[in-house]
Amino acid sequence: MFKQKALYYLVFYFFGYVMSLINTGIPNYVYLIPVKVVALAFTLIAGNASFYVIVQRRTIAEAGVRTIKYCFIAVVLLFFFALIKSIMIGFGIDITPLIGM
Repeated sequence: MFKQKALYYLVFYFFGYVMSLINTGIPNYVYLIPVKVVALAFTLIAGNASFYVIVQRRTIAEAGVRTIKYCFIAVVLLFFFALIKSIMIGFGIDITPLIGM
């Protein structure tokens, strides 16, 4: 099943990465790192929702209900990295480029 979802994950990760770059801009080369938490969260939500609608032929309402767990995972992921960011700022380490905010 992951091989089927991989294409959707890749496409939506690219869109999430571009949205993250548009949001933060590119003040220096560090912001071009290929791993962004916002892009991962967008991939989880949009990739799974589109997979359920396009491949599994679910209705949009049913795909929305099945995607709710990925919304919770994405929120927890973003919260976790925001918490880590606030802790790391205390040590003088800025992980803002990794988060994408």
